[in-house]
Amino acid sequence: MLSANEYPETVLHFCVMKNRLECVQYLIAHSANKHLEDSFGYTVFDRVKTHKHTSKEIGEALKK
Repeated sequence: MLSANEYPETVLHFCVMKNRLECVQYLIAHSANKHLEDSFGYTVFDRVKTHKHTSKEIGEALKK
């Protein structure tokens, strides 16, 4: 069984932090909740701000 201690982010958080645009677009298209907080209290929007390597395209996809 997976636990929040082992995997503290949602799949969307993970894809944002790994700069995986296609995954982010897919998850958003399938109603992923962009406002959920990970176990550290961060939303995906917070992660975009803190991970400077995240592409502009990721930020644009999250705005939709």
